[in-house]
Amino acid sequence: LTWSVYDKATGAEVMGPLPGNSLWAAGMPGSACANNNDGDPITLYDHAAGRWFMSQFALPGPNYTCLAVSQTSDPTGAWYVWEYNYGSLMNDYPKFGVWPDGYYMTVNEFGSGQSATTVFDRTAMLAGDATPGAQYFYIEGVQPSFPQPTNWNGGEPPPAGSPNYNAAFYDDAWGNPADIIQICELSIDWATPGNSAFTCPVDPGDPGYLDLTAIGLSFDSSLCAVGGRDCIPQPNGQYIDSLSNRFMFPMNYRNLMATLGYEVMTVTHSVDVDGSNWGGMRWYELRNTGSGWFVADGGTFAPDSDHRWMGSSAVDMNGNIGLVYSISSDTTFPSVGYTARLATDPAGTMQTEQVLVAGGGSQGSVNRWGDYAAMHMDPDGCTFWGTAEYVATGGAWIWDTYIGAFSMPGCTPPGIGTLEGMVYNAITL
Repeated sequence: LTWSVYDKATGAEVMGPLPGNSLWAAGMPGSACANNNDGDPITLYDHAAGRWFMSQFALPGPNYTCLAVSQTSDPTGAWYVWEYNYGSLMNDYPKFGVWPDGYYMTVNEFGSGQSATTVFDRTAMLAGDATPGAQYFYIEGVQPSFPQPTNWNGGEPPPAGSPNYNAAFYDDAWGNPADIIQICELSIDWATPGNSAFTCPVDPGDPGYLDLTAIGLSFDSSLCAVGGRDCIPQPNGQYIDSLSNRFMFPMNYRNLMATLGYEVMTVTHSVDVDGSNWGGMRWYELRNTGSGWFVADGGTFAPDSDHRWMGSSAVDMNGNIGLVYSISSDTTFPSVGYTARLATDPAGTMQTEQVLVAGGGSQGSVNRWGDYAAMHMDPDGCTFWGTAEYVATGGAWIWDTYIGAFSMPGCTPPGIGTLEGMVYNAITL
């Protein structure tokens, strides 16, 4: 329900904490998004624009998607704000991705159990347009399992004309012929919306139908039982949500075609490691060398008897992968851990775990756990920024958030130089 701004170099809080609806209260007084602080805030950095994106929802009767974009690179300054009437269905589990032609949102329309995706006109928003366009797609019939959009997480842009990708996984225990990842494509035409299209692979052999069973990466997503949730133990005996039946964070994308010869996306989810309700982090590295997406690598990270879940991953400019997640067990308070792998490490492996912050208590009396962990790349292309929930002192509904950064050996940010010269002619555009 709150947000803050921190100094990257020192960790000092330079603004906040502020109510989640404060941006809309300042920019749209009297609106639904100004009057309601209903939570689930998302913050992304738009690398290409050097701007910040923020969202949350407002749930007064019709439901609203509240969006904001900073007017400059300074998030403590002015913001453009908008609200979109989402109608009678709650726009639950909103997840966002930055793409050159839009800000992409997937939701589970609570009340109907259906999935949908909406694209907002990024160009218009960056310009401060009062009424940026949006295009909505009902996708339950072709991708019903909590899909996630793709987030362009810095570096070179996707190839011109690339669609945004929606990803979901399907467990063979749900009646599917195999454990799969389904990569759907969403192409947007703002000039002629009728040309926009959402397409999904439906059969083995279709591009984007990634058969994990066939390549030895089958999984069991039922940490409790099919549809169950509270299976992660704590020292106080209270179990908390695993939310293992869905991806929990968008696929982070990087275009490494010019340097390494491929585009790459990373994504994670929680799995039962051995059939005993032991939670581990499953991760995937998806690549496209020009002929379609395939699973280049993947594995399950479960280095000891503790449970790991609620993760997120990203990839740096050298193709190294970072992973952040929550940790808990009947002897370990809910904590935050991270691991990583060099692109040259043996297939299917992650390096030694590091504890970002150790918990000091258990979540009490309720099984709910936060719906978010996040891993993002710094504009330097090398620094991973990870955040996840943990419990500092114990009690109900009081999980905390911790933010940390690390980089991998051999990754050197591009140098910053000075350009000097003489201006011989200037034209005002």
